[in-house]
Amino acid sequence: MQHHVELTAQMLEHWLTDPGSRTEFIENRGIYSYAKILNERPQLYPLYHDHSCRLIENFLRLSTLIE
Repeated sequence: MQHHVELTAQMLEHWLTDPGSRTEFIENRGIYSYAKILNERPQLYPLYHDHSCRLIENFLRLSTLIE
């Protein structure tokens, strides 16, 4: 499993629209997956961001840096 907690909305947009990144994505995942993510990104990114925040918060709690 891979999760990029540092991902911003701007980075996602770049990954999806940069010609080299787009080609690589389509070669690895297919055009259907690319189109699906492209269309669903307005709904998916807020959820992804929430998961990233939760992961960092849980890490800080486990490390006792926050309560």
